[in-house]
Amino acid sequence: MCNYKVLSKSANGVVQWCPNCQTYNFLYNNIAISFVKQGFGEFKEQVDSCYSKYSKCNCKRDVRFIVFSSMTEGMSLLFSVNEIGEILSLLQEAGWKDPVLAETLG
Repeated sequence: MCNYKVLSKSANGVVQWCPNCQTYNFLYNNIAISFVKQGFGEFKEQVDSCYSKYSKCNCKRDVRFIVFSSMTEGMSLLFSVNEIGEILSLLQEAGWKDPVLAETLG
C-alpha cells in the first residue's frame, strides 16, 4: 500500500515519493505521471532544457505553445513558459528534499 511523502507542492502541483513502490508521482493540474528515479531525472532534464530555451523568449508567458511528446502515439502535452517554470521549481525542490533523487538530478 502506498504511503506518499510530499517532496514539493505548489498551487497547481505536487511531487510525491512512495517508499513502498519506489516511485515518484508528479501531479500538475490535470496531469498525473509516475516515475522511477531515472525517469524522474530524465523528465527534470527535459523541463530544465525547455525552460532555459524559452524563459528569455519574447513571447506571451501564459500561452501554451511548448510541446512535450508522450510515449503514447499522437498524445502531446502543452505548457506555457510560466507553467514550465513552476514545474521546474517543483522538481528542483523535490530533489533538495530527497538526497537519493538529488544524486540523479545533479
